[in-house]
Amino acid sequence: MKSTKRIISSFGAVAIIFSNFMFNIFILTSTGTMVYGVSGEAIIGEVNEISTMVVQGSSGLKSPTDGQVITISNNMPIELIHGASPVVPYVDRKPKISKKIKEQMLTEKFWLNKLGGSANKVLMTLDQIKEINKNILELPESETKCVDLDKFSKILTRDELLNKLQQVGQNRIVDLDENSDNLTDKEIYGEERYLISDQIGSDYCKDLLKNLNRSAVKDINDVKYGFVAKTTVMRTMPTMDKLYDCPNDLYIDQNSETGLKVWERVLILHESLDSKFYLVQAYNYQGWVKKEDIAVATTKQWEEYKDPIKFIMITGSEVRLEINPIDNRKSSLKFVMGTKLPRPISKIPETIDGVKVQDKTYVVELPLVDKQGKLEVGLGQIPLYNIDYISKDYLPYTQENVLKLAFKMLGKVYGWSNSLDSIDCSSLTQNIYQTFGFKLPRNQTKQSLTPGLKRVDFRETPMNEREKKELIMSSPVGTLLYSPLHVALYIGNYEGEPYIIHSLFGHSSKDGQDFESVASVVVTDLNFPIKKPDPQDPDKKIMTKFWDGIIILNNYSGK
Repeated sequence: MKSTKRIISSFGAVAIIFSNFMFNIFILTSTGTMVYGVSGEAIIGEVNEISTMVVQGSSGLKSPTDGQVITISNNMPIELIHGASPVVPYVDRKPKISKKIKEQMLTEKFWLNKLGGSANKVLMTLDQIKEINKNILELPESETKCVDLDKFSKILTRDELLNKLQQVGQNRIVDLDENSDNLTDKEIYGEERYLISDQIGSDYCKDLLKNLNRSAVKDINDVKYGFVAKTTVMRTMPTMDKLYDCPNDLYIDQNSETGLKVWERVLILHESLDSKFYLVQAYNYQGWVKKEDIAVATTKQWEEYKDPIKFIMITGSEVRLEINPIDNRKSSLKFVMGTKLPRPISKIPETIDGVKVQDKTYVVELPLVDKQGKLEVGLGQIPLYNIDYISKDYLPYTQENVLKLAFKMLGKVYGWSNSLDSIDCSSLTQNIYQTFGFKLPRNQTKQSLTPGLKRVDFRETPMNEREKKELIMSSPVGTLLYSPLHVALYIGNYEGEPYIIHSLFGHSSKDGQDFESVASVVVTDLNFPIKKPDPQDPDKKIMTKFWDGIIILNNYSGK
């Protein structure tokens, strides 16, 4: 890894900057802030406050020049070194809700030791898991957002496609005039939208609507097959601009819907006016994806790679290929946990792109996009140093494996709808459970409807606090705990308290007056305060604790 360091001191504050070929940056300040980066935007921040100094190319703002000094809070300068990428915030601190957490509790070993001989007991077989996946697809799409891609219509009528265009994400765009000079963000989204600190105006809204390309919808529209060629994010509207619902709320990109994994099958429904985006249907979500990230497939390819006989499963937080000077499409290709990569059935060549294939190296097939945008299957080598982050099959669904996978995510930044190159609460559970073969719905409210699992809804079951906690603590590790706005993974109990691991954006203060940011995957108990709608008056909020009103899902129960 190419590495650069530069130490700058000003007013007693110190910043150390690291950059590498993946364009990641880590900035560690004397105040305890850690900031890491991916290409696309720049945000410099402090522990308790994110400054408004933002660089976002998609918004028309220019990236900082090499050597430019940006001053952030406490008058601490950060010098951007050569090759430095835009950055996004990662706060490395213990949340206030974790005062009970001891250092040894932050390892899977601590919790594994408490399980004893039950750690490796298989909670569900692969056949039982496949039955659950089948049951999910039998539920109405309106309940889960999941569809059977193989039964999806091969053509869409004008009305059917227009309806798809008007129901992207949570928004419904009903007969809006894309040429209106009075068009507002509230008409499109139902609320305000901001590009960093500036509210989007009428011209921007018109461009958004025009890019939906509604005029290109025909009486009969063919549906095409596709595969995701690189880890990417599905967008609400066909733009990579990051849109926020309040000024400078830079963690929550409301234009981000979900992440898509390499080799994930999608149906291509439509193309944007600027020819840069496809409207696609994945098995559990619909939205816009960059055209360059999708490989258009033939019917034969669609069937051949539907369920490969030989494959590896990514079981680490992420795995990357090495830089490839021969074929840039393979360079540093990223695979996140839960990605399923086909292995070639035919004989493996001695070299791939000039690199000798080593013993014990896993060679995988890669979905590459050719110059015509079509699927070209290539080969790639998983670097040997990733051997501990892959499996030759689905992992057995055991409590031990749940813990090992979950703790590989500990400390990752909270990534709303897989923005910030990371995970939110429901994609954490989705990615972990994909390694066992589950195909869960995307969002926590939809996941909580998963059929075939034992389900206890605290809102419908009269129990006191002690009884609720005892029920949770009698559940197996890996039990999913859902609240109306969150999902967490039960990892065990300690000194009479159940504990969870989850990707948590933040929570209410005890008095409900403030919001306390966490923005990370953390281990906590279940006592952190949250606000929920008052059952007597939905327009009002009342204070409660996370465990009060959750839905428990665990173990196989059959239909």
